[in-house]
Amino acid sequence: MLDHQNDQLAATADQLSEQWVEAWGKSRILQESRKPFLAILAKEASEADGGKMSAAAAEREALASPRYREFFKGMVEAEREEKRLGLLYENHKLKYMKS
Repeated sequence: MLDHQNDQLAATADQLSEQWVEAWGKSRILQESRKPFLAILAKEASEADGGKMSAAAAEREALASPRYREFFKGMVEAEREEKRLGLLYENHKLKYMKS
């Protein structure tokens, strides 16, 4: 019975590690995309103003835009999921080591 329980814990840890790596990849892509996305939004803001807007003003507009806020929420959610899965994995690993 203990071997079966260990097998289940090991299988769950394996599944969680795969999910954790997948979540890490998604989070990393969003983190690395933040500045390029912000630059695109700033460029759009500047072009909408006929190119008269300063770079700082265009960045402020970009940061305040609904598109950036949605992107940022998605990035934070991806990081939260990555951390959640990491903690679940570590918890299962500890259970496996104790058994």
